[in-house]
Amino acid sequence: MKTSQSAANGCGAKSPLDWQRDFPSKHFVRSVAAACSALLASAPALAQSWTLTGASVDFEWQSLACSADGSILTAAAYDDGFGDGGPVDVSTNFGATWTQTGAPTNLAWQSVASSTNGTKLVAAVYQNADNSPGPIYASIDAGLTWKAPAAPADFWIGVAASSDGARMVAADSGSGDGLIYTSTNFGKSWTATSAPSDFWASIASSADGTKLVAADSGYGDGLIYSSTNSGLAWTATTAPVGYWTSVSSSADGSKVAAASYPGGIYTWQSIPALSIMLSSGNLLISWQASSSTASFVLQEDSDLAMTNWVTVTNLPAQTNGLNRVVIPLPLSGNQFYRLTSP
Repeated sequence: MKTSQSAANGCGAKSPLDWQRDFPSKHFVRSVAAACSALLASAPALAQSWTLTGASVDFEWQSLACSADGSILTAAAYDDGFGDGGPVDVSTNFGATWTQTGAPTNLAWQSVASSTNGTKLVAAVYQNADNSPGPIYASIDAGLTWKAPAAPADFWIGVAASSDGARMVAADSGSGDGLIYTSTNFGKSWTATSAPSDFWASIASSADGTKLVAADSGYGDGLIYSSTNSGLAWTATTAPVGYWTSVSSSADGSKVAAASYPGGIYTWQSIPALSIMLSSGNLLISWQASSSTASFVLQEDSDLAMTNWVTVTNLPAQTNGLNRVVIPLPLSGNQFYRLTSP
């Protein structure tokens, strides 16, 4: 049964999102693409101290998921070391001890995802014992019982779940139908989305399940696609064509990271749109106010050829969910504005 898929290969390229490979910020008039920062342990001890848990050291653990506080862990094994498939185990004490769940043990588990409280689970099988495409299982009681809903059998490569576990998404590796499926009822039923049939490598979801991102392994078109409406519609991003291996999303879906081999790790951040209008004889510039846009500052420049951008000194005032900056008129010549983030 040893044919696990962690794929990568490529071609193509398309629209709306802008990606970057390194960390200096990249600017555009009216919008800016900025890398999201990596979170590092603040103390050497936190960065270096690892503890071997009580989980079996013989199984080929393929995927892990954890609750928001890290206390409940779920681990799925692709193989037991003898080619016979593996279990799905759960720990409720930060990994100190593990218990085998009621999930079948003769399947090659490929991916597992969890709600933030660790009780709603979804686990996808890459293949059955006879090497045929596998099912998706879901649990609403922290793995005590599992059900294989009416999802098609596929060579599943990845699953993701919303914070409450109600919305789930699953991607086929391309060895099956190559489609992406979603569930809105804790995995009880699944529906194929409009995402193109591809050789998917990884998929991720925002906390509310509305913003999804999926990466092709490179054996298909090598692109990264996104959806902002729970998978109803998908758009090819401007991420470079690559052999993508993994994608990850922030809780609000405004920041995404993607890894490729070869090729490195790329990041993307959504940019709030600037609105510019005349109001009471002044220039009113506004953009959405939220936690994901808090780091953005407004800059101005009178000559784009010189790129002498300076931060606007007028502080924004928040009104009705918008940051608003009032610029007195008249202006001395042309003036251009943009948002930028460190």
